[in-house]
Amino acid sequence: MAKIDTYHSTQVISAFTLLNMTGTQEAFGAEIDTLGAESLQIIAQADQLTDGTYTITLLYGDESGSVNTVVPSDFVLNSPIVLTSAHPYGVDHAAYLGDKRLAKVRVNSDSAAATASIAVTAIIGKHWHEPVEGDNSPTG
Repeated sequence: MAKIDTYHSTQVISAFTLLNMTGTQEAFGAEIDTLGAESLQIIAQADQLTDGTYTITLLYGDESGSVNTVVPSDFVLNSPIVLTSAHPYGVDHAAYLGDKRLAKVRVNSDSAAATASIAVTAIIGKHWHEPVEGDNSPTG
């Protein structure tokens, strides 16, 4: 096994800083550009989730404004994320494995009596298989 250090870079994006949902509702996050990324992970956290189920789905597409296709199960791990009142402070994650450039998050609630605050964070990962120098940047 080669013993070289690799350069890693991650970018954290807030898909929803704090989404306050009441009743049956659907909300969409902003488009996330994955150009040059090798991974995309989303992390969802609920706060004071009451009655109902919240389903968090990843959508994807190649052109801005047309990111509205649900990512098929063979391109995403652990999706959709489902948060329920059984775990009012639940945390879960999903990982996108596809090759579309743009992604965004959709949150649905299924109960008229439901209330919750939900935060969703996206983490984009990039890395290069190149030796690094003292300043931890790729050589080349």
